[in-house]
Amino acid sequence: NEESVKLVRYLSSLPHLSESTLVDSVDKPLVCERVVSVVSSASSPKLDRFKANAAVEVKAESFVDVDASFVQGELFELVDQVPVQEDEKVLLGDGDNASDCSEEVKYEEPSPEVFDHVDLRADTRFTPITQRMHSIICNAMVCRSEVVLSRHNMDISKHDIFTLTGTNWLNDQIMEIYLATVSQRSLSVLNMHPLVHSMSTFFFSNLSTRGYSSVKRWTKEVDIFAYDMVLVPIHMDSHWSLASIDFRVPGVFYYDSLGNTIGTNTILTTLLHYLREEHMNKKGKEIDLSNYAKHTMDTPLQQNGSDCGVFCCKVADYLSRDLPLDFCQDDMRYFRKRMIFEILKGVLLEP
Repeated sequence: NEESVKLVRYLSSLPHLSESTLVDSVDKPLVCERVVSVVSSASSPKLDRFKANAAVEVKAESFVDVDASFVQGELFELVDQVPVQEDEKVLLGDGDNASDCSEEVKYEEPSPEVFDHVDLRADTRFTPITQRMHSIICNAMVCRSEVVLSRHNMDISKHDIFTLTGTNWLNDQIMEIYLATVSQRSLSVLNMHPLVHSMSTFFFSNLSTRGYSSVKRWTKEVDIFAYDMVLVPIHMDSHWSLASIDFRVPGVFYYDSLGNTIGTNTILTTLLHYLREEHMNKKGKEIDLSNYAKHTMDTPLQQNGSDCGVFCCKVADYLSRDLPLDFCQDDMRYFRKRMIFEILKGVLLEP
């Protein structure tokens, strides 16, 4: 048990696992056999993917004396870093586009301005950050515990929260939990907005590099066709963007805060192919895609190289409320701090 925990810690500490690093450090089936067993009762897209790739029987006996929540948190971090092997080829997070942002830079401290209680709003229609909200945010910044919250089968650490301060890059954990919160809001009985499902941050990279079979099980308990909208975060070349599948239009749409248009047709076509296979798998018949629109949409543009994750999250937020995308770069400092509070409390503010 102690050896296994040390193994998880060691692998999680590696900034980037290349094929050679994996071969030199530890045999992958051994990792699976020793570590996956602790969370046999847990479930998440990342974990299910890892179990599938492990190809070993999952048993709950190796970590009887170990704090399950601790090991589960460690395992999720491990899952995000272990390469997926297919046909003797190792694919990292975003396929051949693995980059610095994919390495998940770990920020050891927040940007100091987060402790300043000033009005960051460029547009006063937005809810102000009150003194109470500011205190909650600051307390999370100096929390002694590594993990500040656990929700949606995720442990969010203070280092994850630090990515929302200053001009830091948002990591997949923050993207994942924010989009999960957007989806959760749409399920409220008081919600008057579209019913929304959000895909994992790893969904599109797996779909585009490994095909439908690699994500087929990710919606085992979900019928995406019962929703009004599906949000698909996309991470390529150190950049976050968003695609949406809107069954009300119907159509597939792409939103990029850098205004990129190269490759967008391929992205949207990939999603249409996914819909065809998913519908056949779930419904047992072909879906008629002849009337589905396919467009790259006008999106508020970022003016720096660090706010793409925030833009992606806010586009998702606005789309989920059928609002026009009328925010801009000047709103980003405010949105970052507001998102910290929203994630900590699990509630999205309006407006």
